[in-house]
Amino acid sequence: LDSYNLLVPHSSCGDLYTSYVQERGHVALKPNQMGLKIDATSSDQPCDTFVLHPKAGGFKKIYDVNEGIFLANTGHLDRKVTKDDWEQGTRTDLFSHTSLEKEAYSIDPFKEKHGTGILGRLLDVFEQNGYTVGPNSLNAETPMLGGDPKILRAVDVLPTTGIPVFSRQHLLENRNSVGDIKPTIMELNSESKPENGVHANYWSQHLVNNWNRTDTLYAILKNNPTLTTFSYRGIMPYFKVISQMIRAHKDRKVNRDAFFVRIGGLDAHTMIASNLNTHIDDLSTSFEAFQAEMKAQNNYHKVTVLMQRPLHLIRVKEQTMVGVETILC
Repeated sequence: LDSYNLLVPHSSCGDLYTSYVQERGHVALKPNQMGLKIDATSSDQPCDTFVLHPKAGGFKKIYDVNEGIFLANTGHLDRKVTKDDWEQGTRTDLFSHTSLEKEAYSIDPFKEKHGTGILGRLLDVFEQNGYTVGPNSLNAETPMLGGDPKILRAVDVLPTTGIPVFSRQHLLENRNSVGDIKPTIMELNSESKPENGVHANYWSQHLVNNWNRTDTLYAILKNNPTLTTFSYRGIMPYFKVISQMIRAHKDRKVNRDAFFVRIGGLDAHTMIASNLNTHIDDLSTSFEAFQAEMKAQNNYHKVTVLMQRPLHLIRVKEQTMVGVETILC
């Protein structure tokens, strides 16, 4: 995400806006695009008025009622550096998407918790204090949910198309129904003998556990539909699945959940303006839909959404800003 066109100094900000235009060139927001003003008087920024991208109306609504905050110029540093000594003073490859993504997931600059992620460590603390936790990732696994390896907590990877069910469609046409063969499959994979290999036992145990868990979760979410309508465009399906999981937390016997969503396509090297229009509009409207659903569930003030963006080293006039920019809602 080109966040320097998401949160922008207003055209009345004098030198700050002039510097912004010089650095952004033809993709900079023009004065006639600055209708979404936000009040920055409570911050220590050099200007009291900033604006959001014209497609970010949903974020402005959240910010204006003091339910959202922008954290600018923040990021991954293990010590204070300047533009003159950052190359010698930082350990992270600041020009690498992969490296900064990894650092954003772990938030462990001093490598004290190797192999863990920030959300996984948060869930560790909750679990140690007696909470039942649920680590969930949409469509793919993530190191951000990795906790203490001694806890052995599995992560649920949830497809945005809905929880899959093993059905007759997965069988050859001349085979019996799933209901007919499931007991046999379970029996074959539940019997353990001394001569069985450890890998075979591991595979069988996970097959049985995941099949049972998938069927159970399918039934739970079927009984917990969303209370509002989500479209199928963009990232709306992500928020729909998350909303169902949150609504079903009692049936799932979970009282502290963490959900990870990775959204691609935001890092554009060409057609920047049109790409931003499309993706910021998608993000903003999806956040609004999720907000409406959480209010309908009476869960709005029980949920925190953090949008985190791994950031390359970017020079803006005399400052060098490194790290991760976030929107916290």
